[in-house]
Amino acid sequence: MTLDRSTRWARWLEAGAAPDLATPGLVALDIDGTLVGFDGSLSPAVADAVRRTAAGTHVVVATGRAMLGTLPVCDALGLR
Repeated sequence: MTLDRSTRWARWLEAGAAPDLATPGLVALDIDGTLVGFDGSLSPAVADAVRRTAAGTHVVVATGRAMLGTLPVCDALGLR
């Protein structure tokens, strides 16, 4: 038997197992132009925000950079 979405949601609520919609399970961030400015700088405010986010959810970087260009950014953000 297939349950529609609202029926599944009601059963989760009854069981006290509804997912926490306020906290994402995964945050994916681009590096160039998002985490790192076009001048190559990583601001302390951005680094702090990423570290605080990573303390409560999974954070991954999405980039077209090669691994050797990505690892220093991940290290600076504490994502390894």
